[in-house]
Amino acid sequence: MHAKKNTPSDPLTIHIVDDEPNARKALQRLLNRAGFTTELHASGSEFLENYNGEPACLILDLHMPGLRGEKLVEEILQRNLNLVVLVVTGHATVASAVFLTRAGAIDVIEKPFDNEHLLETVRIMVRKARRVFAHRALAQDFKARIASLTSREKDVFDLLLAGFSSADIGEQLNVSKKTVDIHRSRVMSKMGAASVAELIVNWTTLVERDQAHPTSGPYL
Repeated sequence: MHAKKNTPSDPLTIHIVDDEPNARKALQRLLNRAGFTTELHASGSEFLENYNGEPACLILDLHMPGLRGEKLVEEILQRNLNLVVLVVTGHATVASAVFLTRAGAIDVIEKPFDNEHLLETVRIMVRKARRVFAHRALAQDFKARIASLTSREKDVFDLLLAGFSSADIGEQLNVSKKTVDIHRSRVMSKMGAASVAELIVNWTTLVERDQAHPTSGPYL
């Protein structure tokens, strides 16, 4: 079930997953009045079937028949879906709250909730989602640029990241400095970097950080 209400400030869709019809419709009305775009799903399985892969936010209950909320979060982690998650439930336990927090959920709000508190949390979620998705887009572009390098350009790229000069790279690869400079120029052009310093910063912030924390939740 869809309820579209796009605004320039909040373009991300918020998916609401709750098996209780009254609860999900009430939450939809609250969010729609605040200017958010929403889509309703009666179960975790229904959401996974309908989700189109677009970056979005997700508000879900935990205690649902079939695919429980915790299992849905596990599926999101395993599939590395482009989602930022907020849990709104009347059945949270200490164990589930710890798991969800470690998985990267924005927050766990217990029912019944204060409307203003929920709306403020949703606004925070949307702001964080924008940052998360912008970072992912930059990282994907950077990785695609790396993939476009030839084998020799990749060798030069790796040695530039390690801090080697053109002369040192020539010795490592057993080629002339002039040849290295040619490959270096192509690397910098393909990577869209004006300097080696910029190249290293981009690598560190867009690739190395994610590799250092491969098990962290997808929403962080």
